[in-house]
Parts: sequence; C-alpha cells; structure tokens
Amino acid sequence: MLLLKVALALTILCLVIAIYAMANYLGDNHDKRLAAEVQLKSTYAYFDANRKLMGIQNIDWRQQTALGVSTPCAAGYTEESIYRWPGAWPGNVDANGKYTAVTTAGATATIPAKAPQTSKFWKHGKFCVMRVAATNMKAATNGACATGQQQCSTCECRFDSTWAAMTAGTAKTTAMQQACPVTAMVVLTNGADISATNYVLAGNARMGWWFCAGSGVAAAPMVDTNIGGTAANRYIACTNANRLKNTYVVDLQVEMQDKPCVDPNAHPLPSDASTNTIYNLLKEDMAGCGTVLGVDSGLSTQVDSDTFLSFIASNTATVSANTVGTKLFDFYKASNVPMKLFTRNKITVKCTSACDVYRTNYSF
Repeated sequence: MLLLKVALALTILCLVIAIYAMANYLGDNHDKRLAAEVQLKSTYAYFDANRKLMGIQNIDWRQQTALGVSTPCAAGYTEESIYRWPGAWPGNVDANGKYTAVTTAGATATIPAKAPQTSKFWKHGKFCVMRVAATNMKAATNGACATGQQQCSTCECRFDSTWAAMTAGTAKTTAMQQACPVTAMVVLTNGADISATNYVLAGNARMGWWFCAGSGVAAAPMVDTNIGGTAANRYIACTNANRLKNTYVVDLQVEMQDKPCVDPNAHPLPSDASTNTIYNLLKEDMAGCGTVLGVDSGLSTQVDSDTFLSFIASNTATVSANTVGTKLFDFYKASNVPMKLFTRNKITVKCTSACDVYRTNYSF
C-alpha cells in the first residue's frame, strides 16, 4: 500500500511538472518557437527542392534576338530562371522619407503592392541547361560504383545503357567521364584564358575545363550586347573534374549585393540598409543572412557579376517601373546595386539510401 501511495504521489508530481512546463512553453518559449518555425519554413522547402534537382550536365547560352526574346533551347535542354524578385507590400512614405509597409487588409496605402517577378536573362541572353536523367543516376554501394558505372560523387554513380555495347578504350572512358554533372563553372572575358594554367582545355574528354556553351572544343562566346550595341564577349567554361566532393551544380541564381543566404527568404544586407527604409516594402528579409543559418558559403560560387542598370536592360519585361513599382524602380536605378551570378550546388547528405530520399515535407 505504501508503495502504491508513493507511486501515486510521484505520478501527480510529474503531472504538475508537465503542466507547469507546458504553461511555460505556451508563454514566452512558444512565441520563440513560432518565430523560429517561420524562419526555417523556407529553408526546409529549399532543402526539399534542392535535393530533388538533378545535376546539370551541360550549359548553353542563347543570345537575345530582340529585347526580351531569344531562340528556344535545343532539344534536351530547359530554360533556367535565374532571379526572383520577391514582390512588395503596399505601403506609405511620410514627410521624412520613411517607408512603412501596410500588411493589414483594408488599411490605407499610397504605394501599391507588387507581385513577385521571375527573370531569366543575363547579359542579353538566357541559360539553357541539360540535366542528367534521374534514371541514369545510381547510389554508390559503400562509396563504390558497380562495373560499367561512372563515379560522379562519393554517393552517386552515372549509368547509361549504351556503354555496355561500347568497346573498352579511350572512347568509352571519355563517354563515361563526360556524363557526370558539372562541378564548377567560370565565365572568362577572353577565350584564350581557357588555355591558361587554371583552365586547361581538355576538349570533349572533359577531364579539365571545356567551353560548355559551345562544341566543347571551339570557343563559343556569350555576347553581352544590347540589341544594336557594342559586343562584349564572355566565354563560359565548365568542369566536372572534382567529382569526389559529393556535390555538383544543380542551379544558377542571381542575387543582389552578395552571396545567397541559406534561408532563401533572407538576402544579403545592402550597404545602405540603415538609411534607406524603402527595403521595408519588400516581402522578403533584406536584413542579412543572420547568425543562425548564415551565408551559403559552402554550396554557392560566384561566376560573374553585373550592375542593376545592365540587368534591367536585359529583363525589360520583368524588371520595370510597372512590375516593381515606380518608387523601388527609381531607387534601384539610382543606387545601381550589384547583381551577381552564382552556381548553386546540391546539398550533401550522408551516403545512405534513407538520407538520399529524405525530404522534410515540413508544414506549419
């Protein structure tokens, strides 16, 4: 009987502690948890989207034939969207030039809301990418690939049914090596730079660098020119030589100011953010990448740069006074913020089948 009473007393004590803990949680800590969930929601969504992307095997660039118009991507290639403007809240500006977003339905706003905009052109052309088919990528077993497969990362192997019929030798080795996704990309200002020490042209074997926008051997320049303007050539070079890093390029992205943040709804802190409250109108955070998730330094690599004025000249249909609003458009033009092109690599996970297919599927 005594043991029963002790057990009952301990049970009641545990229940009281649990109720107290829950009450405490539903107070201050609950608010903190909700705030954290909002910050992580977009990051979880990006993790899932990134892990689903197949590696980019080749990159082509199609010059505009008229403003906002370019030739279609070749068969097997898809058009790449490279920049997403987040949209703007309706808002007001006071006599001191301070901008305030209006997020309450029905409240008075003198500055209209603007919808998000997606842009695809970079220096008067668009990127077309060829991706490795999902059926052609196999999981490595204990870090090793089966006979007839090409290792493309520490976790993955590339397979193609046509390889089995090929006679062993240089041609077969070349076909297998060039099938792996791109691990790095550079944009050079001179075609001759491809032969420099750091960018040894390996031709179609692709064991070094190759002109991924051309035949793989001959330089095919990316011509940066406003229609009827003066050409300024750029040469796109790719490599897949660093295959054992367990990551490769899956996306191209333009970011204002600096490197992308791990949280896709956060953006690098503008140099004038402390004095220009116009950033308050944007629907995503322009306060920097923060200290918790931070900058995506490991999987984002800058390959080219431009200015906002040049960027809008390529994307007149999606970045204009009409699409982003007169106030923001005039501000962007006046500040001429830097626009930077990055490759985004696949997020790495442990080499297990469970990790490979894992998705957060997180909802709030």
